[in-house]
Amino acid sequence: MAESIMKDRIITYQGDEYGIRKAHNLLLLLLEKLDAHCKFYGLSYSLAYGSMLGCVREKGFIPWDDDVDIVMKRSDYERFFHTLSEGRTRLAEDCFVEMPLFLPKLHDMTTGNIPVFIDVYAADSVPDNWLKRQTKFVVVQFVKEIIKGRRNHLPGVIHLVRKIGAYCISFPFTDDQISSLYTKVATWGNERTTSRLSSYCSGHKSYGKYYPAGMYDNIQYLPFEDTKMPVVGNYDIYLSKEYGQNYMTPPPQSKRNPAHIMKYKQNRNK
Repeated sequence: MAESIMKDRIITYQGDEYGIRKAHNLLLLLLEKLDAHCKFYGLSYSLAYGSMLGCVREKGFIPWDDDVDIVMKRSDYERFFHTLSEGRTRLAEDCFVEMPLFLPKLHDMTTGNIPVFIDVYAADSVPDNWLKRQTKFVVVQFVKEIIKGRRNHLPGVIHLVRKIGAYCISFPFTDDQISSLYTKVATWGNERTTSRLSSYCSGHKSYGKYYPAGMYDNIQYLPFEDTKMPVVGNYDIYLSKEYGQNYMTPPPQSKRNPAHIMKYKQNRNK
């Protein structure tokens, strides 16, 4: 899509202080493609993390948040990626999936030199038994650290030692086998009905945070810029756990920094 004819649909903030207004317009189009795809296949999902916070607090994008996060129960998550291969929707035609670590990223190929993507999180069962719950948590994090270590290409002695350590622990296995192991551990116990769910593929700030199992069964559409997007009904529980009781209060100016697009541009300029 030519940027010169792209309609500006961002209504929740003025100007372009963080340099990502065009990206937000493109992300909004990508979200609409995703929403239409999920409705076509009867898939349920919710905005997650900063995207949910933006929907609730800003009624759209957080002005300095430059990606989109969504979450699906594991059954819908697996169906979602299967349906992409069928090529029956604009989302399937316009996007490709990248798995740099253990979190799939859905990239839009139609946005030129502006990187536009959605992080897709899976919600898996959390064992009700304390010992099983702790065991699953520790093993999942251990496998994730191996994956991060093996795929770490950052310079420096610490990162090199981390990479060597990860390979020493897992040397008989390929990257694909380690990734498969992660999925098996993350989905362990999904065949049982439990009272809690968790996105085990989330970042370190969300490690060990669990949510009521029925949370993802109650989805409501709330205003998001000039349209509406799905959010879990009891979002206060989710947002309070992720961002604290004062989640409706924006952070100080010093912490309002785009994290992804700026890093992408810096890497391209090296």
